[in-house]
Amino acid sequence: MNIDPKTWCAARRALEQAIALYIDDPNVAFIDLGFSAQQSFKSVLVIRIHRRHLPFEDSITAESSRTIDAPPLGFAVEFVESKFRYHLRQQVSEIATPSRPELCGGLPLVNEAGRLFSLGGKVRDRRTKKEMVLSSWHVLAESWAAGEQVLLYQTVATDGRETTEVAAEYTRSAIRAGLDAAVSRLKNNKLLLNQQQGIGAVTGVALPQLGMRVIKSGAATGVTSGIITGILGYSMQRYANRKQLLGPFVCITPEEPNAKINAPGDSGAWWLERSSRRAVALHFAGSDEPAFGLAFSMPEVLHALEVEVVTETPAVAQSDPAEQSATCVMTPIEQPAIESETLKAFSINLLFTKRWINRFALAVVLLTLSLTTVMLLQRLTRMHQRQSDKINHLQRQARDIKSMMQTDSVRQQQVRKIITIINRFNPKMSSNLKLDIALEIYTMSLKYSQLDVDLICATITHESAHSWDPEAVSFAGAMGLMQLLPTTARELTCEEGITWTSSEAILFNPIYNVRLGCRYLARLVGNYGVEPGLAAYNGGALQARRWANGGMNHALLPRETAYYVPAIMKLYKNYREMGL
Repeated sequence: MNIDPKTWCAARRALEQAIALYIDDPNVAFIDLGFSAQQSFKSVLVIRIHRRHLPFEDSITAESSRTIDAPPLGFAVEFVESKFRYHLRQQVSEIATPSRPELCGGLPLVNEAGRLFSLGGKVRDRRTKKEMVLSSWHVLAESWAAGEQVLLYQTVATDGRETTEVAAEYTRSAIRAGLDAAVSRLKNNKLLLNQQQGIGAVTGVALPQLGMRVIKSGAATGVTSGIITGILGYSMQRYANRKQLLGPFVCITPEEPNAKINAPGDSGAWWLERSSRRAVALHFAGSDEPAFGLAFSMPEVLHALEVEVVTETPAVAQSDPAEQSATCVMTPIEQPAIESETLKAFSINLLFTKRWINRFALAVVLLTLSLTTVMLLQRLTRMHQRQSDKINHLQRQARDIKSMMQTDSVRQQQVRKIITIINRFNPKMSSNLKLDIALEIYTMSLKYSQLDVDLICATITHESAHSWDPEAVSFAGAMGLMQLLPTTARELTCEEGITWTSSEAILFNPIYNVRLGCRYLARLVGNYGVEPGLAAYNGGALQARRWANGGMNHALLPRETAYYVPAIMKLYKNYREMGL
């Protein structure tokens, strides 16, 4: 769905206010930005505050009065009441599958408590390149203290008897980043295929968007489909008496009214864009009245867990004819044949036409040259009359330029320093582009008192993976020199007065990218300080606040952010000590 930039910025600001005001209210299930349910989800954008449906006696003491005060948000607000419950307590599994070494997304697994969940899909660790299973944290671990040795099982049918086999072992999670997601290692020579049961292979990753049609394969409900009607959702939940802010997640409603879209046991399933089979979200909860599912944005999950989706197709031959028939085969469009005689006549006519066009073009060129010569002679005569005045004017300009160069030595030194840094990592970049980028970085260091040239260069060096490539793209979809996500950049363009056209047009433009990235970084550094600001730039404002409040203990940060901050500070120190 295309949203007007001004409307988008207003909606984001209102959503942030709504979360700050109402997220701790015990009656509020979650808050998101999405289509109006009162308008049958017909493209009317509102802030949606989802309230739990309570008995009258409970509602008196549930502090629900604050959820009524919506006018201060400055944007359309809609309250949604439902018999809401999270699918966090799965029923004991009674589903058995044939024993086989190959696994695929959508198959049922059980945890050590015997609760059913869905095998999500195949990912790869970005550093070690080892393959893993990505699913929901609350079914893989079920505990804040969960470590390794937490096993996951497959209930299998062997010779008419049901037994359990160890299928995987819990590895790590992203729950501290507000994402109910975790990965596990395969055990017992199990082979995980890039295949979603009943759907097909995953082809990549996409950002979830309003109006996107999606499909998933769940252990409880099988293949179901829906439409993304809400984005940027947040909810305050308790895990083992510990409060945790979850988000961002999307809300998915069924395409057909009253259709079942999820059930206990579907947690961990992957939602795919139906047209392309790209992974967009990780299912973790839902509601039955009305029916909807909640799922975390897949790019956010992959970023937090430092993994990437495996898109290689399975090497095992497909035995299911239904799956084979679902494969799309592209056939070339047959072009109508052209009779040889007609083609020959057409070629002769074309030859004569070209000759006449060439003669006419030559005549036009000669006439143009004649007129140009006459005009040039007249111009030279006038120029001769004003020659002395122009010489004096040029002399004055030369004196002004010389004076400006003498007074602008600091600027020149800083620009040369930036170009020297760029040459270290991207010597093939054109000289003009290097100069343009250096001038923009220097301008941003003057515009924002929170930043200097060295901090900006250190951030770009690390964010671009030491490449300084203006068209760098991360596995999570961050783009350009300062690695901005399109959703963040789109909001910043409103503040900068830049007209949003497309992600590539804006974020692959290094000048726009530096301008937007510096605005965002300056805001975070101004709010939290240099190191917490860098943590917020990488992991979000919630991470920065949690880290600052915890005495800046690196153990409180996700693994990537804990490495990210010292790496940039080391570059920052090196650049400050760098001679010109």
